[in-house]
Amino acid sequence: LHNPFIGSKSNLIMIQKYAQATNQACLAVCLLQLTKTKITKKKEWDALEYAFNFSKDDFAIGHFDYIAKKYDIKLDDYWDNKNYCDYLRKMKISKKINILHKKIDLNIVNKLIKKSPIILQIDSYAFWKITHCSHFVIILEKNKNGYKIYDPWFGKTFQKSTKEVSKGIISLRNLLKFYPQIIQRV
Repeated sequence: LHNPFIGSKSNLIMIQKYAQATNQACLAVCLLQLTKTKITKKKEWDALEYAFNFSKDDFAIGHFDYIAKKYDIKLDDYWDNKNYCDYLRKMKISKKINILHKKIDLNIVNKLIKKSPIILQIDSYAFWKITHCSHFVIILEKNKNGYKIYDPWFGKTFQKSTKEVSKGIISLRNLLKFYPQIIQRV
C-alpha cells in the first residue's frame, strides 16, 4: 500500500497534486507543499506577490519570509556561498528562518532527507533536457534508483537518478552561476 505521507513522524508532509500556475511559482508551490494547507492558485499568487514586493535583493527570501509568517513554520535555508549567507543574515527576515552555509551536493542532500523532504534548487535541464533555468523541486526520498522528487511544474512525482540530481546542482552552480540552496522545514 502506498503511503502518501513523506518524512519523519514529527515532520510528515503529504504531497498534493498541484501544478504551478505561472513560470515563476516553483518555489512558492514547493514551500506551500510544506505547510499542510490545501494549495490554491490564490495562495500561490499571494506568496509570489509578497516575494516580489519584499526585496529587490533576493526573490527567494521573500518567499521564505511569507511562508514562515503566514503558516507559522520554521525553515532552515542552506546556501552554497558563505558571503551570500552573511548578506542575507543582515536582511530583516522572520526569526523563523535560519540561514546556514553548507556546500550543496549529494552528501548534504542525503543527510538532510533522512530527517524530512527538502526543497532543492537545480538547473532544470538536468531533468528535462529542454532549457537551462533555475528551478525548485522537492526531494522526497532516496531509494535504490536515485531519488523520488516532486516537480511543481507538472504537479507530479518522478524518479530521478543520482546522476541527474547531481548534474542539476553542478550545472546550476557552474553554468548558470547561481548559488545552490536547500530549504527544509524544521
